[in-house]
Amino acid sequence: MYINFSEIAFQSLFQSFQLIWPLYTLLLIVVIGKLVLLFYKHYQFSTAGIFEIDHMSGDDFEKFLAILFEKLGYATKIVGSNKGDYGADLIIEKQGERTVVQAKCWHNSVGVKAVQEVYGSLHMHSCTKACVVTNNYFTEQAKRLAEANNVELWDRNTLAKIILSTKKR
Repeated sequence: MYINFSEIAFQSLFQSFQLIWPLYTLLLIVVIGKLVLLFYKHYQFSTAGIFEIDHMSGDDFEKFLAILFEKLGYATKIVGSNKGDYGADLIIEKQGERTVVQAKCWHNSVGVKAVQEVYGSLHMHSCTKACVVTNNYFTEQAKRLAEANNVELWDRNTLAKIILSTKKR
C-alpha cells in the first residue's frame, strides 16, 4: 500500500483553507474599512483646515474661533488675550443665552484643568453655559468632569465638522 503524504498534506491544507477563508475575508474587510475611515478623517481634517489650526498660536486660535462663532450666528467678544482671564477666552451670545468659551490650541490632550477653569468662570461673566474648544482631544477625566458639570466639549472631530458645516453655507 502506497501512501502519498504530499497529497494528504495538500488535501488537509486545502480543507483547512476552506474552513478559515471566511475569517481572512472578514479580516480583510475590517482592515479595508479602517483604512477608508482613516483616509476619510484625514480628508475631513484637511478640508476643514485642522492641520493649519495645529500651527496657530493661542491668540490666533481665539480669533479664529471668534470668526467661526460669528459665522454660526453668535455675537462674539474675545476676553482672554491676557493672563488672568479666569478661564474665559470668548463670550458668545445668541438669542439671549451667554456662553463662556475656553480655547485650547494644544499638541496634547486637554485635561480637567480647562474644564474646571471654564466652569469656574461661568458666573464671573454672567453666562449660563460653558464650552471648551480644542484642536486636539480630551482626557477621559475631562470628559467625565464636563459631563457632570454640563460643560460642552468640542474636540478635534467636532471642530472639523462644525468648520465644514460653515463652509457649506
